[in-house]
Amino acid sequence: MRSNKVVVGIPTGNNKPHASLDLISHEFSHSFADVAGDLEYTVESDEIIMEGCADIWAAVIDASVPELNKNIWQIGDEVMTTTGTCIRDLADPDNPDAETQIIDCYSEFLASEESDPHVKGGLISHWFYLLSEGRRNKL
Repeated sequence: MRSNKVVVGIPTGNNKPHASLDLISHEFSHSFADVAGDLEYTVESDEIIMEGCADIWAAVIDASVPELNKNIWQIGDEVMTTTGTCIRDLADPDNPDAETQIIDCYSEFLASEESDPHVKGGLISHWFYLLSEGRRNKL
């Protein structure tokens, strides 16, 4: 379903009522994937691909602005308030201070009954982190 707007979310609980560059970039990438990639957010595999790629896009955009002086691998770190350090952490998928822990290896992906595409998309976004930083992950 195509949309003419970017929705960033409603401030609740741990989130401040404003957006950050990485969150806007993440949401904007959904519209790009919808048009250019012909992906549907109603198909589970497409949702996972879109969420993983959206987090990658957010990290790339953050990295392109070094003046931000931030951890580019933490998504939504500027909007967190009282608890937690970020929404998702691409460098540390098991970060207990992140609002959401993401899947970071294929065997975990296959065994998971998790339905949240943000969690499963972590397989893609963490892979990008490893590729960018020249690191290895567990199998």
